[in-house]
Amino acid sequence: MLVNSLLLLVLIISSFLIFLINNTFILLGILLVVIILCLLFHVKLPIYLPLIIMITINFLLNYLFSNIDNAIIVSVRLITMFILVNLIIKIIGINNIGEIIGKIFHSRNLAIIISISMSFIPIMIKEISDIKKSLYTKNFPLNIKNVLTKGHLFVICFFTNLFKRVDEMEKVLIAKGMEE
Repeated sequence: MLVNSLLLLVLIISSFLIFLINNTFILLGILLVVIILCLLFHVKLPIYLPLIIMITINFLLNYLFSNIDNAIIVSVRLITMFILVNLIIKIIGINNIGEIIGKIFHSRNLAIIISISMSFIPIMIKEISDIKKSLYTKNFPLNIKNVLTKGHLFVICFFTNLFKRVDEMEKVLIAKGMEE
């Protein structure tokens, strides 16, 4: 548990330091070290299309309103932090992050809230994918036009499935002995 606490502390401190460094070569060196650590610990990075689009837009806007050096620095910082967070989460584990923060603040409720919140992220990603497939089979492809004109269908499906998952998690927690 001490090692996990130290890793979380390293993540917090390194995130501040990475955003204070303005040298491109130092940032690229840190990025290389983080990539090597990912390879050593066999961390498979989830590559999300929205993340790639966000970093590309960020790079283009920084290049447009500033210069190429600032655009590269900001993009390398974002990529480095994405990889570093995935690396630390893989090593520590989602449930342990909640326990560590709960012990720091001496609150079991906070630990449970953080663990449930962190566990919900993959569930929500899977739910959105399932809803997208379900709506596509009902001849409702999820594109910008349909989201803007008939977005309520997507939202209703999402929240219906989300409440079912919350109910299932509540039953599991009650079965494990957690009180309301």
